[in-house]
Amino acid sequence: MTATQAPSPQIPGVDRRHTFADLYHERTNYQFIKHSRRWCILSAVMILVSLVAFFVRDLNLGIDFEGGTAWIVEVDDGVDASVSEVRDLLEPLGFADSKISTLSGTGNEQIRVQAEVLEDPIQELQRAVADATGTELADVQYDRTGDGGATLVVALPADSEATADVITAALVEVGHPDAETTIGEDQRAVVVLGDVPDTPLQQVAAALAEYAGVDVDAVSITTVGPTWGERVTRKAIQATLAFFLLLAAYLSFRFQWKMAFSSIVAVVHDIIISIGVYALFQFEVTPATVTAFLTILGFSLYDTVVVFDKVTENERTLLATGRSTYPEMVNTSLNNVLMRSLSTSLVALLPVLSLLVVGSWIMGATALEEFAIALAVGLAIGSYSSIFVAAPLLAWWKNREPRFAALQDRRQRTTLAASSAATGVPVVDVGDDVIESERPDKYGGVPGPPAVPRTTTPRPRQQRRRKRK
Repeated sequence: MTATQAPSPQIPGVDRRHTFADLYHERTNYQFIKHSRRWCILSAVMILVSLVAFFVRDLNLGIDFEGGTAWIVEVDDGVDASVSEVRDLLEPLGFADSKISTLSGTGNEQIRVQAEVLEDPIQELQRAVADATGTELADVQYDRTGDGGATLVVALPADSEATADVITAALVEVGHPDAETTIGEDQRAVVVLGDVPDTPLQQVAAALAEYAGVDVDAVSITTVGPTWGERVTRKAIQATLAFFLLLAAYLSFRFQWKMAFSSIVAVVHDIIISIGVYALFQFEVTPATVTAFLTILGFSLYDTVVVFDKVTENERTLLATGRSTYPEMVNTSLNNVLMRSLSTSLVALLPVLSLLVVGSWIMGATALEEFAIALAVGLAIGSYSSIFVAAPLLAWWKNREPRFAALQDRRQRTTLAASSAATGVPVVDVGDDVIESERPDKYGGVPGPPAVPRTTTPRPRQQRRRKRK
């Protein structure tokens, strides 16, 4: 130990390798704050990798954010789905660049194809009929006929003034001059169309159904417009900002604003690394992922509040006694809550891993996979940031306050005085923060030999006992 380094406080009975019993009984003395530079470098590397992965690979946004059309079909028994075969199948239709994936579970495999938003000509026909009859788009039913044609059926409102000629004229404007419209006594308008070619949506669905060995009706088609994706993204950002504001307000009221700022830095740290994991491994980002992110941010906040609550409790003792420095007190607080933090993280992580392994990978509940992956990543990063990011940042910041800097300076002076007493080298104060040792100049300006430490320990002084009267 050098003369300028303060000895770390030791807990009685823990001057050896820690055991699980020490962890369970909160007798550990791990030096979290002493090695905070290592955690800073580790976090900086993880953040750098996450940013590089985000800007190079970007996020794999789901259809709800990016917008587009998705086809999902479950293959028949005995069919081994292959991404390359499905891509070759869709290449003549102009969908070779689509996102193609296979989903497996307890049942048969599923094929999922996602492409950009496609303009469906059928919806154009339905919209023309809906506008002409004063109804909604969903009220217009579309059915294919066996001869390549199609029919549109819509129930007219009681106050509708639409006639067969008006509906036919609306369809002529969208490119169907052969449309024939009849209105029955039940106020149902039936539009018969001639030859209607298959749309791109139907072509892809038919190709997937033939490959999977199932009927075309078994292919699920979902279309989400770009406006909906922008709205979901905006809502997600607004929810995250609202979380930060509530977090800062609560911690500033409950503790102090420096703790609130340290917590926000830890939460931002968690978000960046979690996004980096999703970008690096190309996990799909869905609304369930956003929900999981908000959940793990709350868990990270809970773990940080547990640590800061113990720090606040020990800070009162530190100000009353002044027996240690602020970083040492924070380190002691971390050791006090280490078992609680590990237990909380483990208890929260076990159900998530069960959800991921059993629910998603074994039972094939793919909807749970997106939620479970985000929870697993966030819980691990949140537990790390509470101990290795928020607490060291708070200790570094608070130690620069005058009252705690005075404790640090006194500890340094006490350490050097003890070192001087052991080596026989006198010390002299040459400034507020610098203490240097000097030896009498016996060698004409040339530094003398180092001091020889004492080899014997002085005998302790015995106290005299008072005589009883």
